[in-house]
Amino acid sequence: MKERQEITAKVTNKLDVIIRATRPGVNLEESFYAINWFSTKVEWLYHFYNLLASKSVKKIGGTAFFKAKVTETILDELQGRRELILIVRYPGGQNFKALLESTYFKIVSIFRVLSVTDFTFGFTHKIESDPNSKVEDGLHYAIHHFKTTKKADETLKNIQTVLPENIRIKYSGYTIATLNSQEKDKAMSQIPNLMDGLYIFQSPEEENLRTLFKSDAYQTFLSTFQSSHISLLNRISI
Repeated sequence: MKERQEITAKVTNKLDVIIRATRPGVNLEESFYAINWFSTKVEWLYHFYNLLASKSVKKIGGTAFFKAKVTETILDELQGRRELILIVRYPGGQNFKALLESTYFKIVSIFRVLSVTDFTFGFTHKIESDPNSKVEDGLHYAIHHFKTTKKADETLKNIQTVLPENIRIKYSGYTIATLNSQEKDKAMSQIPNLMDGLYIFQSPEEENLRTLFKSDAYQTFLSTFQSSHISLLNRISI
């Protein structure tokens, strides 16, 4: 299949939204996971928006994978902290384009604009995930997102050298595309994306996560990144 590295959605007569690959070799026709990492002005209104928007997401084959709220920040370099994370799987760029061009989705997105602040967004390819864990399992979660000068997909695989048996990976992935907007007769503007890659960890005990991040092995691992953010999470039903 020929690589597709840019896909444009016509949102209005004067506004295009462009999915653009971050490097050669990425095919935007393949499935990917969208990472929404943001804070809110009115949190309940954002959750209401999620409820309304889920209809459009499901219609184009999308699936909400993980949603959580930050409860405590352990490490925050370069102001990488936000309040909420939402990870959604899409079958591919054409499906996401169809979502953006949907009249219903454009209408309900007004609630997102009203409720969200410091919004960052990127498309990732999965390295590893656990689709079976549930909110009801009572597991504890944490996020570690990072910037790196190395290949993020290779870096993500190195976690197995420092991860104990009592901690598993809910999701790990690396950025493969960004989302950009372009108004008529104006330059393209990228929606901020703070990360080259991320881990979502899960464990039966919160203390296991704290112990991991304080360990000498993990501190050495952290030194391989340009910058990192680590927060504990409270998972939310979706």
